[in-house]
Amino acid sequence: MTDTNASSDRLKPYVIAAESQPQLVANLRALAGGESATSDPHAPERLLIVADGEEALRLLATRAADRLERRPDKPIHDVGGIYYYPEPLGLSGGIAWLFPGEGAQYLGMLQGLDSQWPEVESVLQQCDGFASQIGPPFHSLRYFIDGWLQDDRDRAEQLLRRLDNAMLSVLSAGWCLSEVAKMLGVPMQAAAGHSAGELAALMTAGSMELTTELPMFANVMNQMEVQSGGGDAELLAVAAAADKVQPVVFQTLSMAGMSDQVMVAMDNCPHQSIVVGRREATRRVREAIEKAGWIVEALSLQQPYHTPMFAPLMDPLRAAFDRVRFRSPDVPLYSCATGERFPDDSDQIRQLSLAHWHNPVRFQSLIQQMYADGVRLFLEVGPRGNISSFVADILRGQPHAAIPMDTPRLSTADQIVHAAAQLAAHHVPIQLEALDPQFRQAQGNSFVQPSPREEVAAAIAAGSDSVMSSHLETMQQLLAEQSDVMQQFLVAKNAGRTIGPRGGRRTTAGNRSRRRLAAAATLPTDDILANESLWSGDEHAFEEAASGGGGGLPRPELPLLGEVSEFEPGMHLVMHRLLDPAIEHYATHHTVGGREVSAIRPEQCGLPVMPMTFTLEMMMEAALQLAPELVVCSISRVQLSRWLAFYERDPITIRIEATLMPSDDDATTRVLVRVMDTGNREEPFGDKPKLAAVGTVTLAAAYPEAPLGQPLELTDAQQCETTLKTMYNNLFHGELFQGVRSLAKIGKQGIESTIEVLPRDELFRDDRPVEFLGDPVLLDVAMHPNAAWHLEQPDQTGRIMLPFEVKSVEFFGPRPAVGTRFECHGSLDEQSPRHFTHSVVSIDGEGRVWNRINGVRLWRFYLPFHEVNFHGPKNVYHLSEEFATQASAADDAIATARFAWLDDLSQPTLLRAAAEVLLSEQEYEDFIDAQIPHAEKVRWVFGRVVAKDAVRRLWHQQHGQRLYMSDIDTRHDDNGRPYALPRRAQHPSAGDVPAADAVMPNISVAHCNKISYAIASTARRVGVAVHPIAEVEEAQLAEALTPEEVSLLSACENRERCFAAILATKKAVAKATGLGLLGDWKNVLVTACDGEGQATAEIAGNLLAQLPAMAGHRWTAELSHDVDGKGDGKILAAVIDATV
Repeated sequence: MTDTNASSDRLKPYVIAAESQPQLVANLRALAGGESATSDPHAPERLLIVADGEEALRLLATRAADRLERRPDKPIHDVGGIYYYPEPLGLSGGIAWLFPGEGAQYLGMLQGLDSQWPEVESVLQQCDGFASQIGPPFHSLRYFIDGWLQDDRDRAEQLLRRLDNAMLSVLSAGWCLSEVAKMLGVPMQAAAGHSAGELAALMTAGSMELTTELPMFANVMNQMEVQSGGGDAELLAVAAAADKVQPVVFQTLSMAGMSDQVMVAMDNCPHQSIVVGRREATRRVREAIEKAGWIVEALSLQQPYHTPMFAPLMDPLRAAFDRVRFRSPDVPLYSCATGERFPDDSDQIRQLSLAHWHNPVRFQSLIQQMYADGVRLFLEVGPRGNISSFVADILRGQPHAAIPMDTPRLSTADQIVHAAAQLAAHHVPIQLEALDPQFRQAQGNSFVQPSPREEVAAAIAAGSDSVMSSHLETMQQLLAEQSDVMQQFLVAKNAGRTIGPRGGRRTTAGNRSRRRLAAAATLPTDDILANESLWSGDEHAFEEAASGGGGGLPRPELPLLGEVSEFEPGMHLVMHRLLDPAIEHYATHHTVGGREVSAIRPEQCGLPVMPMTFTLEMMMEAALQLAPELVVCSISRVQLSRWLAFYERDPITIRIEATLMPSDDDATTRVLVRVMDTGNREEPFGDKPKLAAVGTVTLAAAYPEAPLGQPLELTDAQQCETTLKTMYNNLFHGELFQGVRSLAKIGKQGIESTIEVLPRDELFRDDRPVEFLGDPVLLDVAMHPNAAWHLEQPDQTGRIMLPFEVKSVEFFGPRPAVGTRFECHGSLDEQSPRHFTHSVVSIDGEGRVWNRINGVRLWRFYLPFHEVNFHGPKNVYHLSEEFATQASAADDAIATARFAWLDDLSQPTLLRAAAEVLLSEQEYEDFIDAQIPHAEKVRWVFGRVVAKDAVRRLWHQQHGQRLYMSDIDTRHDDNGRPYALPRRAQHPSAGDVPAADAVMPNISVAHCNKISYAIASTARRVGVAVHPIAEVEEAQLAEALTPEEVSLLSACENRERCFAAILATKKAVAKATGLGLLGDWKNVLVTACDGEGQATAEIAGNLLAQLPAMAGHRWTAELSHDVDGKGDGKILAAVIDATV
């Protein structure tokens, strides 16, 4: 081990290196045991620990060794202070310096930097001189670091928002941090800046003279501020990419003749763009954006920069640029205006730098181009850390690292130590010793070795191919959301106050307690992008959780805790969690809609929802933080009012509140816990989160004495005939929840079974310690045998159930060990047409009760169950029934389907679940993106359900293969006629799937009064239509019927029925032609119809003109009568024609 910092009272990085990973683990174990472990810091296996003392070092070494042994192939990015990368990016890619622009500045930035890095004092002195030279209202960087603390905060923030102060403060901060990066010897192999940060990039890369030009530009910005009168533009931050926002802007303003008054000025990342415009036009755009469902927030800046509207203010800047001497940069330099490399010509650099101010920022294109050129590490040399968040969003899922040198969550000096450790762990050749002021004083600047330009160019060029080919598995890099604007909208507004420290009140190395150090050592964050706090809008927000937020909790190691926003020990707690299925793997094994849904994409499953028992565990963990010396004995009076779903594309954030309640006696403590859904980007709830669960947790000094288990009294007891396979086919639980080992006796009152405690190491993807208070998986498993009880009942309607209330859950001991078996008694307490109530008792091997679940009330959903099934394997079960036709009965080239819409399945969350399991990838994307009313979405989904069921039946009749519904892709041709395509197999283990050249059937679909019908055939023209039987109005006759057809109608005994049959026949024949009615009922002429049996017809008019070969062809429609759930009748017409 190498201690890179001789001082003992500050945060330090420790290098633990070895020739092999087993030796690295051995070195860590030795270090954890207090032994010295010698290692070569240049050995191939390298792990960095950041700690401020021996105790913290040993704790982190233990944690690091444990992680490496559990998952040796996984990176460790634990902001508590552990960094290890099995595929270091510094060996295969280049490193770029990124400079943020205006908007990154904040009160308290760089706080404490001068005390640890006195070398930056000279920079601060020069900045003081700039401020004095320009005069009020301009202020120096030092004022915004800590001088403002002696002033009025509101005034200080107002000053910082001025364009001149914003510009110079953020550029000066970047200057300070770039000096630190140089002293650390961090290679600069490419550079770029965001907005005004491009000036810093130009200066640092050698294209402009830093000390000469910086005050001049500050003065220019002051002139522009005065010239504009403070600005009259309005800036909006939108939580969507520019290519999505731009069409909304155009459509909103083009009709009003205002299309030049609002523009997308910045394309920051896939989840943020900046819209700039005149106030009235911007107001209209904001309304349209909010209607589209995106989060939008007004920014405080008022200048229309990065749009043509800024051009009238450009004269001072243009004059300044004319006086600046530009030259070719020392390293590859990228332009935000083009997203590409700057040219080498000095005049072209000047023109492009100037054009940057009135052209949009193309930051996404810039980062993507840098990545294509081989850059893999991005060091943010400036305040706040927003640019790192943008990079992480842009390169999500690709090997990269975005590392800030300053964040509002840590002191800047501490953040620099963490940043240096990350770079070193990626094998970037830097001087960690330079973190020690004594070392720097002894060495001067002789250790700084800037990379020659020729070597830089070669590194970037070579990096492109080597990086793209070497990383077959990407590190887990998920979305780090946007800026503090998004943080305040998504989290602080939901909480009713700002989350985390503000204005420089940040954690420093000197004020950390030993409790916090222990917490940091066990903080469950395997990856920098695996922590819920990322949803708050700042990629590095969760560093506060590691260093003073979550780490300050008495029991921070519990797995379902979130990021703390309020904590009054012993009284009150508020935290937030992002429900990310990529991290919380258990959710993908608890999916509404079932598990086996595709042979082509086996990992596809239903909609992940948080199990009730995990919600209860989360509530218990939150309550324990208020009384950490106690144990949880029960949770009672639980109301579950909203599903907590895990959305891969757009996760929700939940808020957990725990509040101490008056207790009935001195022996127990009661805590009221509420869980709320704060929404997501698609459906944000703002300051009105939706209550999802509420309950009371009771804690005591010890568990109550476990009672003896009592026999389950069963009437008409017999052996349960349902098998475990059948039971789980009718549930939506994956392997991580399948813990029932046997089903025993069953009777009228309930069922006996045996259950087992399952392993917990696969429940999360980030290697957090899974030390539950109870065992939420076991509690869930204990209720599974009740499903077998329901499968044994003769009436299978309303047997899909989900819980909404729990009387109580009692615990009589700690969490049982993996592999422990329990005798489980499930009983039916009561039932009604809409509810069931069950209770469950788990009895250990010694005959004592470990847990009781009392009075679980379950809502009955009237979805298909058993043979026609919504949750079971989708290749075996159907959602529809067949309807009979003479042709289908005699010909296996025809199949039919009739689907009565399910009110329960039409609910938004269940419809989303249905879409997850029934649609192909393209269909699902269309479903999510469709901006149509919910009722139309229901029809859209159910139409595909019935069409696919018809195709599946036909395919099985003809080929013996059972297809999954999601493996069929339905489309529409130019005339609106549906057709089916086989979804292509990408998975090597894909089972029965149609061949690429398979002939898929013709399809026709019809809807009426919440019933859908479909016919599929591979050898026939097919058309199906339905029309309600209703009173005939004269206006309808004139519009739809010819005189001859009116005569047919007059001859019918049942006028209403005959009229419905004629219209249904017309529609069915038109569909069978493939062209439809072409807007005119009289393009199909019915020649015979009495409302019963059959009808015949011919095509005419425009339809015949387009299909002249069909002249004289007689079409036959089979007619049948159907009744919907309300008793209303309708006529179904089915055309199955042999002519092709």
